Amino acid sequence: MRHHGIGRHGGVDTGVGRHGGADTGIGRHGGADTGVGRHGGADTGTGAAAGAEGHARTDAGEDPAAELPLAVLRWPETVERITADPATVPVGGPAAEGASTPGTPNPTPTPTPNPTPSPVDVSGGGDAYRATVTRAVEEIRAGRYEKVIISRRVAVPGRPDIPATYRAGRAANSPARSFAFEWPELSAAGFSPEIVVSVDADGLVTTEPLAGTRALTGDPEEDRRLHDDLVTDDKEIAEHCLSVRDAMEEVGSVCDGARVDEFMAVRRRGSVQHLASTVRGRLAGGRDRFDALGVLFPAVTASGIPKREALDAVHRLEPVARGMYAGAFVVLGADGSLETALSLRTVYATDRAAWVQAGAGIVRSSRPEREFTETCEKLGSVAPYVVVRG
Repeated sequence: MRHHGIGRHGGVDTGVGRHGGADTGIGRHGGADTGVGRHGGADTGTGAAAGAEGHARTDAGEDPAAELPLAVLRWPETVERITADPATVPVGGPAAEGASTPGTPNPTPTPTPNPTPSPVDVSGGGDAYRATVTRAVEEIRAGRYEKVIISRRVAVPGRPDIPATYRAGRAANSPARSFAFEWPELSAAGFSPEIVVSVDADGLVTTEPLAGTRALTGDPEEDRRLHDDLVTDDKEIAEHCLSVRDAMEEVGSVCDGARVDEFMAVRRRGSVQHLASTVRGRLAGGRDRFDALGVLFPAVTASGIPKREALDAVHRLEPVARGMYAGAFVVLGADGSLETALSLRTVYATDRAAWVQAGAGIVRSSRPEREFTETCEKLGSVAPYVVVRG
């Protein structure tokens, strides 16, 4: 088995990934460090990368996210490919490397009996978040940058049951991609709303920026009203257009031009609806998938514009390290393809703490109260579905 690592890794490792349409890849990860992916076969690598601000902080103290590696890469021993929905996912898997009995299934964590979600209260922390947004707006109006995504973390009491949380959350969500894994450093179950970058085997680069948000309530009439409000709101439109402009510049820097194939559509993602666009280009000669990843990651929709100045603002204004939040879950194919799902709408857990996190895009016309409400709306895609181990 081929196995490559960046940062610390090893031990029991469980993952599930959903990759769109009727084509889903699921990998069962045991001590042999295997992976997940939609590209089939054993020639698929998966990895997780840290969020927009990396690990530059030196004053993180007891912050568990600050202790995480910058990136982890695992190469699959096996990949289960599911082409129908619903489907039965095999629980067992090949023997872990070095197991005493060939063919022995990988150990499976004891499931939570009668798993019932314990919804996380996300309503606290409003005063601190609104104050941070106010400061960001002041910096934007002073000309330091055009846009920044300011996030807030909400603690999860207890230890999440990652597989049970994934099942509960996936049933209630409509993500672009979803994933779950249990690694020694970090466990997570996520329902990603957005593809940061994908590159197919022929070099077609796609990015799908989402910016601009309203809630989904379950009431068709109210959801339509919120939809209409979203597509006519000056602040949301301006925020989205800035992101699309930046995405076109980034795609164009590694491709023979860039085009917008879809502009300001509305996509439903769990508890919210977003303005969404699709930007594409074909890799220029001498460029490859990692060039595309290098310019499009971290995502403009999770960092800001200009990206460097926005990342500096994130570092100054957010009180804790982001860890994997606003990072990515990446699938690499042996055919030269790549797919990167933005790590949002995710529950994270280490051996010391667990949390959910969400942010909002701040521009010069942002209102702190509305931005706080937006973080609550986004957290509604994951916080109600966290299953805590008994």
